[in-house]
This record gives sequence, structure tokens and C-alpha cells, in this order.
Amino acid sequence: MTAKTNKRKCIYCGGEVRKVKKGEHIIPEAMGGARTISDFCKGRTVCNHCNNGTLSELDRELCSRSYLSVVAAHELGAFVWQTWDVDHGANNLLLEATPDFAASSMTLLPQIIFEQDGPQLRGDLEELQRFGQEGFASVLVRSARRAFGNFKAGKKRWLHFERIDPNSNLLARYRYPPRIFVGSSIRDLAKKLLAGKRASLVVRYLSESDKRFALSQLDNWNSSRRIRRFGVGLGSKMPSLRCSYELGAVMRALTKMGVNLLAAFCPNTPVDRDGFTGVMQIVLGEIPLQPALMGINGFVHASDIEPINAANAAHSFRLLHMGGKWRIYSSFFGGRVGSRVRFPGPNGESWNCADVVAPLKSKNWTIKTSRLLQPLQVRVEWQDPPKIIPSVEMLNVQSQMRVVSVSADKAKTNGPATK
Repeated sequence: MTAKTNKRKCIYCGGEVRKVKKGEHIIPEAMGGARTISDFCKGRTVCNHCNNGTLSELDRELCSRSYLSVVAAHELGAFVWQTWDVDHGANNLLLEATPDFAASSMTLLPQIIFEQDGPQLRGDLEELQRFGQEGFASVLVRSARRAFGNFKAGKKRWLHFERIDPNSNLLARYRYPPRIFVGSSIRDLAKKLLAGKRASLVVRYLSESDKRFALSQLDNWNSSRRIRRFGVGLGSKMPSLRCSYELGAVMRALTKMGVNLLAAFCPNTPVDRDGFTGVMQIVLGEIPLQPALMGINGFVHASDIEPINAANAAHSFRLLHMGGKWRIYSSFFGGRVGSRVRFPGPNGESWNCADVVAPLKSKNWTIKTSRLLQPLQVRVEWQDPPKIIPSVEMLNVQSQMRVVSVSADKAKTNGPATK
């Protein structure tokens, strides 16, 4: 006699889910999402491998580097991936910073700049005054050395490497030596250091030789060395923001959010690997993206999603099934940014259209369903920031997009692509 088992499968990869500490958030936490798929549909979950791997990487690209990160920083104080302050007194040195929208200025992040004549420690003036120069330096250096040591021991998640794509404007006007930094305050870094918790630091560089130089400096760090310069910054006015993101990853992240919404609110529809084979393969990067997909999926003109905008900067969505395809319209932060994704799939619900409202950092979500078809006429836009985020007027946004193709050994062709 065999015992009965209640095995759950990951809706994305189809693998068995044995234990999940925290479910897949429908909307990333970095955007104020407070509900998971299983909050609404108990039998559906995502395995830790997908949740902490590919899906997490997609969320990072969407929430920290795309246009959404600009508004998230304004509304929630979230971290924007590529924002820089300039030290004109150091030959136009670019410094890692985060925008302070209330003050229309930039706040320096804790960082070590690896100059040829010695390292520099840089940070925010208020943090330096609160911690003192020695305390600030001790926390930052010890955290960087600890992260590097764990990286050398094979623990890859302690250090993240990012090569900055150089452009004529960057190289002609500014200096960008390699650096290591953390996208949080020195206080948060100190808490993790004291508790022995992992603090992910970022190594940024322009070239492979810069990367090797930064790593050699960390490897040969002399604890008794005297820091050549300890810099503070008050923040420059009218910051310039650079949105540099991987186009395909952002499209896949928006698609993943659409799938999550269906998984949460469509209990009678097989939102899983079997029912939505093609779109799951797209999200996980198992098949290459077709160029045509970029024309029908992505950010849209902000004015086009006004009919579903919610009050109080909440996120709102319209789930529409028409002609054998799902269309997911998204209005983020009360309509400050919008998107649309479209992909084929079945509908087992008694409705064809549903409007969902998700207040920021709240579990009080609402859904209103209807059998009426209510499509929106939207214009997909990837390159024109004033049309995508017209409410952000104070920033000089530069958009750079990269498309990364799937390698031949990873690509699979045993499923239909989304259209």
C-alpha cells in the first residue's frame, strides 16, 4: 500500500516544491507589494530555485534599473541603480548616490573608490557626523573585506559585479574609476555586520582591467594603511538620472507580474507550466525573445492607462481575456508609470475582465470582475521617458537599453512563443 502524497509543483518550472519560506510576491516588495500568490490561491506556489534565482534577477532589473525605479524611489525611497553625484573638485569624479527628491539633490552611498594613488572612502555628510569618521570607515572597510572573503570562498551572492556600459557622454565628461559600494545606509550595513548577516556589496567598473585592479586592492588590503582621502558630499542640485536596463529582462519581469496576477486571481484556470508553457519559458529565459514581442509588450504612454488609475498612488491592474489571449494592463503608483503585456492562454473563470487595486504596502486588495470586454488602447513605448514617466520633470533621464540573447545551449524550442 502506497502512502498518498500531496506534492505541489512550481507554476513556473514545474518542479516539485518541498518547502517554501516565503511565497512569490505578486508585485515585488521593492514596489510596495504585500501579497503573495498563495495568499489568494493556496495551492499555487513557486519553488525557491525560481523565486530566489531567475525571478529575483528579473525583479532587480525592473525595480532598480528601469523607469519604474525612478518613481519607486520618489514614492517609497527605493534604491535607483545608476544615479551619480559629481565631485567636480576631483576632476569630475562620478560617485554612487541616490536621489533625495524632497531636496532635489543627491545623497552619497557608502563606497570605496579605487584610485591609482590609493583608495578613497566616500559617504553622506549626516551619516559621517552620526558615526564619526573612524566608525564609518571601520564598518565600510570591514564589510567590504568580509564580502570579498566570502566571495573568494565560493559564496557568490556576497559580491555583485556590474560593468558600466561606457558611452561618449560618460567618457568625455567624467571619470569613473572602479569602486565597491552598498545601496543602503551605513547604519543598515553596521547592523548586518554586527549580526553576522550577509550584506551584498556591488563592485562596479568600466573595463576588465579595472575589475582586476579593484579585486587586487581588496585582496591586498592593509588594515594599517591610511586612507588617502575621506570624502563627504552635500549633494548636487538637479541630479541626472541614467536608466540603463536590459530590455528583455524588464519585459520578462512585467510578464512575470502578469502571470502572478493570473495565478492569484484565476483559481479555475491552469496557470502553470502545462497551461502556459510558452510564457513560462519566456519568463525563465528558456527560449529566445522575438523582436516582435517588444512592440506589443512593455511600458506604455502614461496617459493611455488613465481609465484604470487608482487613487492614493496605489497600483491597479486590468486582467482581460479576449481572442484566446490574456492582456494585462498595469498602472503603477496611481498612473505614474504604465505597462501592457499580452500572451496566449486559457481562461477557466466565469468572467472575461477583472480590475484589481493593490494599495502600497497593504494587504487590502480589491477585485471587481465582469463579463464585459474592456480593452484599453495603449501605445507601447521603450525609449521616450517624457511619455513613460511625464510626472518626473526634475530629472534629466538618459535611457540606454540592452538586449541579451539566450545562449544556444540554454535555448529550447519545444514550446510555443508568446505572441
